[in-house]
Amino acid sequence: MVMCYELLSSPDTDKAMVDMALKFWFNGTEHGPYTGTLPGHQNYTGGHSTPHDPVLRGHLVDLIKELDEKYYNGEIAWLNEILPC
Repeated sequence: MVMCYELLSSPDTDKAMVDMALKFWFNGTEHGPYTGTLPGHQNYTGGHSTPHDPVLRGHLVDLIKELDEKYYNGEIAWLNEILPC
């Protein structure tokens, strides 16, 4: 099972991801929808966060692709095809 962090941390998809995980971990046993309260969603702006500027993010993605091709023989792209998170 693959759980993408973006889906688990989104208020639109977090409960569905928890339900999917419970069903997976407990071998398909029906448990009913998760009714607990999930932790609050916060925007991280600490030292390791990236700016939310879409142009800058596009440049960062392009840089990662370039480094992947040059130093990792496309392994990052391959993994992203297998686990598209």
